[in-house]
Amino acid sequence: VDGNVFDPKIYLCVGAEREAGYVFDHVCKVLGVAPERTLFVGDRPKMDILPAKAKGLKTAIVNGESQDADFKLETIYDLETLLFGQS
Repeated sequence: VDGNVFDPKIYLCVGAEREAGYVFDHVCKVLGVAPERTLFVGDRPKMDILPAKAKGLKTAIVNGESQDADFKLETIYDLETLLFGQS
């Protein structure tokens, strides 16, 4: 993670589109960021982690289990440490 963090925000509520991966393509396109430079954080392996991984995003699972996730966070508050290191 570098200094280009957390400027734009995109919030989407979608069902099948997320599972099919369309939303990940859209977000990366809108942000102008390559999937491999994008981190998706979710709590459901089937709806969050697997589709994001299939589109090339890095993934973090929160308060759950997934062997496919790149990172495991006990709570969403652990995201700060993941991105910026110990404060």
